[in-house]
Amino acid sequence: VLSTVKEALRLLPTPTAAHHLKQAEAALIQSQAQRAAEQYQLAHETNPKNPLILRLLGNTLGGLGQAEAAQEKLQLALELQPTDPENHHELALHFAGLGQAEQAIVSYQRAIELNPACADYHFNLGNAHYALGQAPAARSSFSAATTLDPQLAAAHFNLGQVAQDEGDHLAAAQSYKRAVDLDFHYVDALVNLGLTLKELGQPELTRECFELILQKQTGHPMAGVNLAKFHLEQNHPPAAEAACRSVLEVHPTHAEALLNLGVALQAQNRTLDAIAAYEEIVAHNPDYPDRQFNIAFSELMAGRWQSGWQHYEARWGTDNPVFSPRHPHVQAWNGEPLSGKRLLFFAEQGYGDTLQFCRFAPLLSSAGATVIIECQPGLKSLLESIPNVEQVVEQGEAIPAVDFKLPMMSAPLVFGITPENILNGSDGRYLTAPAAEGICSEGRLKVGLVWSGRERSVLNNRSLPSAMLPELFQQ
Repeated sequence: VLSTVKEALRLLPTPTAAHHLKQAEAALIQSQAQRAAEQYQLAHETNPKNPLILRLLGNTLGGLGQAEAAQEKLQLALELQPTDPENHHELALHFAGLGQAEQAIVSYQRAIELNPACADYHFNLGNAHYALGQAPAARSSFSAATTLDPQLAAAHFNLGQVAQDEGDHLAAAQSYKRAVDLDFHYVDALVNLGLTLKELGQPELTRECFELILQKQTGHPMAGVNLAKFHLEQNHPPAAEAACRSVLEVHPTHAEALLNLGVALQAQNRTLDAIAAYEEIVAHNPDYPDRQFNIAFSELMAGRWQSGWQHYEARWGTDNPVFSPRHPHVQAWNGEPLSGKRLLFFAEQGYGDTLQFCRFAPLLSSAGATVIIECQPGLKSLLESIPNVEQVVEQGEAIPAVDFKLPMMSAPLVFGITPENILNGSDGRYLTAPAAEGICSEGRLKVGLVWSGRERSVLNNRSLPSAMLPELFQQ
């Protein structure tokens, strides 16, 4: 803006208009936009045919939120000098600022027709295409910008974003690296470079990127949180805790840092500290989506079953695909009388969860329901041993007509289960394995060892290291 002011000063013929422009320049330096607009208006009244003054006035009015008045001034500047590409460009920027990308594209293209060698015009045209989700056109414009000005770091960064959106992490990393090479302090490019390196299976380079950002900007939220996630994925909770605390020293209410701090503390069995971190989220970000889901684990570990199971219902509001809606056309059971009703009691997560929570099926039968269980493939014959269950079907099989549904892991909340009243069957067991067939008896006890759980992206520490198995067998 100030360079345009100087250009306007150079062209102005009257001392009065020059005085107003200098007053406007001083006001802008002091962040007094309203006073600057008033001075531009006075300069315009002195020289009504000067398009540079009109552009300055229009831009300042736009910054003050006076969109209609701003557009009027910019249009007038364009009418006074329709062959000046900058008039089209400024109008395009105005449309883009209002979220009117389609109109912005028309003006950007006209500016490029008048001056095809301006990298900024191509760059901003690419931004408008990107805003509309037009990836090929955006890529073409950003590429044109980098060809015209190879030193334009922002254009390389945006090329990286387009590639990253399309899943081309290698091309994205190359573009982000080029942006960083051109501007070593380009923190957003470093963050995205770290994320793409992670997708490319380069954990050490990923860590180095985030650590470098934190050296440049202590407590940078995205760098600190992503470094914490990296350490959690590498099963290093203390390092993840340190990364989160580095963010919280600068941004004490940052929700994602508090959330990952809670995860790191829980992974170190510091349950009450984890709960405190999650509760801190509530104080500052009460609607943060994953807070209740994560605090549920810590509360259950701490023996706070009532609030833990209540908070665990928040799993259905997370973006985890495991918790996508199941059987959406069946009404959820919310405590209605079950006498004479048919209820689908369905598995929702892993095999272990099903084996633990299927124990509550008899409570539904006792409440008067005809119970149908849906389970994972391979568990059907085992779950058929549960008493008073009419039918067991495996996922993928046809579900008979039912009146209600209940996820297995919601049963403890519904029935007020505590450590004191949990069901273990009449004789200490609620499942009976069917008789094995085709196994010859050798007079020795046959034992199956479950040593590995499902792999997880974070804290994948639920499996016994296979290297320990030979030592175990020698005992």
